[in-house]
Amino acid sequence: RMVFGNAGGTAGAGVGFTRDPSTGQAELYLDYAPNVQGEDVVSGRTRLPGAIAAETLTAKIRKELGQLAALLEQEFRDVQEFEFTVENGKLFILQTRDAKRTPLAALRIAVELAEPGLLTAKQARERVAKLTPAQLETVELAGAESAEPLATGIPASIGVATGAAVCDPVRAIERARAGDAVILVRDGVATSDIAALEVAAGLLAVGGARTAHAAVVARQLGKPCIVGCAGLEIDTSQRVLHFGSRRLVEGDMLTLDAGTGRVYAGVLSSVRRRPSELMDRLAKLPD
Repeated sequence: RMVFGNAGGTAGAGVGFTRDPSTGQAELYLDYAPNVQGEDVVSGRTRLPGAIAAETLTAKIRKELGQLAALLEQEFRDVQEFEFTVENGKLFILQTRDAKRTPLAALRIAVELAEPGLLTAKQARERVAKLTPAQLETVELAGAESAEPLATGIPASIGVATGAAVCDPVRAIERARAGDAVILVRDGVATSDIAALEVAAGLLAVGGARTAHAAVVARQLGKPCIVGCAGLEIDTSQRVLHFGSRRLVEGDMLTLDAGTGRVYAGVLSSVRRRPSELMDRLAKLPD
């Protein structure tokens, strides 16, 4: 049957993850927009206020989604990404799939599904066997307390990325091929930007949602990604970025802290951290 999230009243559409796909934390991760269809959420065109939008769901629907998340993980023995529609206050589940996730999230999820017995120790280790120690490390800013952010958006991944701001995917690819680190800066998070995202150091978007297709792929690629940066305006014709009264031109350096959603001008120092505690828990899983 057809269900309509844009039916007005208590209707809407959303995407949920049974766990945080950036960190692997066992908490429901939702984007939801009232009075829209699902394509408006996953396309990245709609400017959603991230987790805040999920608060517009009724307590009944949020409870049902929490119960659903537990059921899906029991059934599929993996973290799930699912799409849903609410019509006239009733929840409809459209589809589910194994969720894309950062390497760190993959490690935490494998451990935390194995410890209660949803996976065997062998299965948990197989899920992270292809990840290198470098991929499992996380990058955090060092001494960012003294730096004033240009703007703050919605964190859609983890890690830190520094590079030249580039507004056009074609130019981003050209500069990356020439050896430059680039930050792809876009109005929305479009699936057509995937080729540029693959070679960029990170992604910054004025609009979009954490669960849009391009943001999902950014996490899988391990790219720092910030969406919903309402304090940014892009003049593509002049290749200029406006962060309030601060004006930057294409090619100026930006640093993204995808863990906090903060955007900084210039180059900030960073540190790498090894998830030793999770790796020890993985090693100690009983065979």
